[in-house]
Amino acid sequence: MGGQNGRFVRVRLSIEEDDLPEASAALRGSLAPLRVEFADDVRQADVFIGVYGNRYGTRDPLRGLSLLEQDYLAAGARPRLVYVMPESQEREEHLTVLLSRIRADDLASYRHVTDSAELARLVVDDLTMVLTEAFTGTHAAAPAQPPEPVRTRPAPKARIPAPWHRLVGANASWPRPLGCCSSRRGC
Repeated sequence: MGGQNGRFVRVRLSIEEDDLPEASAALRGSLAPLRVEFADDVRQADVFIGVYGNRYGTRDPLRGLSLLEQDYLAAGARPRLVYVMPESQEREEHLTVLLSRIRADDLASYRHVTDSAELARLVVDDLTMVLTEAFTGTHAAAPAQPPEPVRTRPAPKARIPAPWHRLVGANASWPRPLGCCSSRRGC
C-alpha cells in the first residue's frame, strides 16, 4: 500500500458531500495526520471509505447507479470501511437497498455512527488497523469489547430416511402399468 515511495496511503472517500458536509470536513481533517492522499477514482486507491447518510445521489444515466454505488462496486478486493450516519430525514429507498446489500457483504466493515466526531475517530482507528494488518501481515488486536452472549439453538432432530418402496428404482424392464402407454407415444 502507499503512493510515492510508500509514504502515503491512497484512500477513496465516497461520500455525498451535499448530504453530509460536516462529516466530510471532519473526516478530511482527522485523516490529515495519517498522510492520506485522496484518490479521485477508487481503482487508484488502496482503501475504500464509504460514508452514507440519507441521499443515494444522482444516478449516472448510462449505468443507472449513483457514484456512491459505483465506487462501492468498483472497490473490489480493497479493504472497504463503511459508515452509516443517523437519519436526519427519511433515507432514500435506493440507498436503503444499497445499505442492505453492503451489510450482507462479509468483505466490508460496516458500522453505524452517531455523529461526525465519532465518525472521524472510528475512521482513524479502523484505517490504522487496516494499515497495521497490511504492513505486518497480521491482524491487529481489536479493541476490548465485552463479548456478546452466544445464542444457541437446540440441535434439530435427526431425520430418519423413509423406508424403500418397491417402485423406487423401477426401470424400463418392468411391465407398464395397466398397459395405458404405447411404445409410439412413450410414457
